[in-house]
Amino acid sequence: KQWYQRRVRGVIKEHIQSDLTGGGSVTIPNKETVIPLISNLSEHVKQIGALNTVIKKNGELYGDNTDWYAIKILLERKLLKRNVGLDLGRKLQALVIGAGGTSRAVCYALKKLEDNFVAGIDVWIVNITLEKAEKVAEAMGVHAHNGGFSKPLSIAPDILVNTIPLDAQNELLSDIQNWMLISNPIVVELVYYPLRTPFLEIARNQREKNGVSTNNEDYEVLGVDILLEQGFKQFSLWTNTKVPPRAKITEAVYKSIVQ
Repeated sequence: KQWYQRRVRGVIKEHIQSDLTGGGSVTIPNKETVIPLISNLSEHVKQIGALNTVIKKNGELYGDNTDWYAIKILLERKLLKRNVGLDLGRKLQALVIGAGGTSRAVCYALKKLEDNFVAGIDVWIVNITLEKAEKVAEAMGVHAHNGGFSKPLSIAPDILVNTIPLDAQNELLSDIQNWMLISNPIVVELVYYPLRTPFLEIARNQREKNGVSTNNEDYEVLGVDILLEQGFKQFSLWTNTKVPPRAKITEAVYKSIVQ
């Protein structure tokens, strides 16, 4: 671990702190490793415990996180489109699948949605290993589902967020499908390649069985859209300017993933 951190420190010194560089993007597995190496951290990073953006101002390095922002802004748009908001007469229910590092940013984003709802939002996290779910739940101020994937849920989720990797999805599809039997949640997929994952397909198939809209756009937040949105936010932080034509960038990224 110390050897790896020295290597990351070397990259920061050689590239990020160079006069030719205005900042940097941090991805897995360095989102947590890099934190001790950045002296100025945003409140978002402090709360989440991970950063994906390094910004340089007057020679100083600042760490921020745009993952949570992308998830929040895309969910807000989806909820408003479906006229879900203001007052449901109850708390909004959200379920996060998986307790890896990304789940913390997801929980943070979901809790930030509370301002949109009169009654607030309850966030639950489920994981094969209960101990990991409880650890994330305690850190982020949410609830851990104590039955793993096999025990029925006590809630009908309005939002269902998948954070587990592609290669683990097929094993859990039957359990995930059961969580959609009593509701037609907005589903959020963090995996961006391929464009449509087993998680998204099982959700679409269940909506068809439930006799609701087959328009995927009404019910899905795609991983590629999260990737784009967090990148647009990064660009604004680095340059303090508006993002170049979003439509052209979006088209190019979609095309690269579909091919």
